[in-house]
Amino acid sequence: NGDGAFSEDGWVGVSGIEKRYEEVLRNGGSAEELVAVLGADGKVIPGLLGEVRRSEKARAGKDVVLTIDKRVQQVVERAMDRAVKKGAVVVMDVETRDVLAMASRPAYNPYQAEEFLRDAGDSPFLNRALEPYHPGSVFKLVVAAAALEEKLVAPGETFLCSGSYDFNGRVSIACWKKEGHGQVTMKEALAQSCNSAFIQIASRVGREGLLDYVAKLHLLDPVVLGYPGVGKQGNVHIEPAAPALGNASIGQQGVVLSPLAVASLLATVGDDGQWAPPRMVLGVREAHGAWERTCEQVPKKQVLSLATARSLQAMLREAVEKGTGQRARMTEASCAGKTATCQTGRFHPDGREVLHTWFTGYVPADHPRWVIVVLMEDGVSGGQSCAPVFKEIAQGMLKNVPIVP
Repeated sequence: NGDGAFSEDGWVGVSGIEKRYEEVLRNGGSAEELVAVLGADGKVIPGLLGEVRRSEKARAGKDVVLTIDKRVQQVVERAMDRAVKKGAVVVMDVETRDVLAMASRPAYNPYQAEEFLRDAGDSPFLNRALEPYHPGSVFKLVVAAAALEEKLVAPGETFLCSGSYDFNGRVSIACWKKEGHGQVTMKEALAQSCNSAFIQIASRVGREGLLDYVAKLHLLDPVVLGYPGVGKQGNVHIEPAAPALGNASIGQQGVVLSPLAVASLLATVGDDGQWAPPRMVLGVREAHGAWERTCEQVPKKQVLSLATARSLQAMLREAVEKGTGQRARMTEASCAGKTATCQTGRFHPDGREVLHTWFTGYVPADHPRWVIVVLMEDGVSGGQSCAPVFKEIAQGMLKNVPIVP
């Protein structure tokens, strides 16, 4: 979550947490220093032992204490090293909204930064967990939340998917299932990630209604507690035309969200419709252990009704049990989540389109404790590429970080 560079004045934070807390971190210094005898050339004279003595410049150090859990971060790093060449993972505690792990690939060695700067073609210095991407079908959760909250879909109502949705005889949006899903309820549509059904549902919500729920769910909120200036976590711009609303409803054109913002969305759903901002820093602690200042979590705000949140939870569980997210299923605990596969408009030399894929969910499904978001650039599909990574991380956490009632 940060990087430093060495200068004449010592290490200086140049990005992330280290940059934000540069003044705090620079206030600390070693209590001892090594004094050596140098020759005329400025080099240490071989054979003459240096003297270790207390530094006159010694200052009491301070620690910036992150919410990152080392055990969780290690589980995430191992899973990404194995399966994610380009992408990001965010793990969030549902109750506290603490970010327990955050990782981006490709990574770099902070002790050999110059080498990576010379060949930065894959942008290893970019923290993809904080960068906006098309969320694809994950955004269908927002459409469903708005439709349920405003009672725009009747219980048990079905929608016809014939394989595409036609707007005016000239413009249409295809569903991933070419032959169509047939008649599906909204719950089935989310589980099977049906585009046609959600375009129909979004048409009832409307452009302004959908934008209202983007705001209610705080999807673009730049606040990350303890991380000032982290920046906006995405953008949602919908042109006033039916095809534009259709594209937005399936998380494509006009909609971009960071993995951190997506984690916040899933935490809101898992926490029975309560929203609170993410937190990345617990506070600043003095060398003797006392807190100089803390980053206290703000009171939660009910942004969705309990009934709507529980309905969304049931849909996410259905997606894992019977839908596109079945590869996330595990024997250790129940889980719930959503897949997404996003078009980028870019293509490989062999003609294959570059797809960005997601799996975002939480575990356990009955009493959500942890949200895990997996983003993979140039994946095959959310179910095939990201759901197994989610599963591996969840299993590792259940083994190394036991759930305490």
